[in-house]
Amino acid sequence: MAKTISPLIRRGARSGEVADVQARLRALGARIEGELGVYGSETEKAVRAFQQERGILVDGVVGPYTWRELVAA
Repeated sequence: MAKTISPLIRRGARSGEVADVQARLRALGARIEGELGVYGSETEKAVRAFQQERGILVDGVVGPYTWRELVAA
């Protein structure tokens, strides 16, 4: 079973959850520069691109729906 995340992960967040999101995006081919576990502009850009590719709301925020899509990918 996939782990759950906090309700929303967005720009400015610093956590292991952010590092997990970054790792999943990198595994899908995203290039994310910057500090591991810090949700900066590069991570937000990668999240937005992922959301657009999946046809879901493009807001740059990792909420429950975006997280489920990341896990499924």
